[in-house]
Amino acid sequence: MSKLVQVSNHAEPQERFSTVDDLATRWHCSSKTILANRKRWGLKMFRFGKTLLASEAAVREAEERRQNLIATG
Repeated sequence: MSKLVQVSNHAEPQERFSTVDDLATRWHCSSKTILANRKRWGLKMFRFGKTLLASEAAVREAEERRQNLIATG
């Protein structure tokens, strides 16, 4: 389940952020796999309290890199 975080008080669409557990579910792997490979996949995350979050744009970029790594072996 993605989290909604309000970035400003303007009437703009809110950006969606995913937790490590969200990504593990989405990519059918463990949370440990996400944490171990996030640099390899170029997954940019930031800490919000104790929670690591990735923006939807960062997730899409990481998915492209993951697919390229899988395709090239």
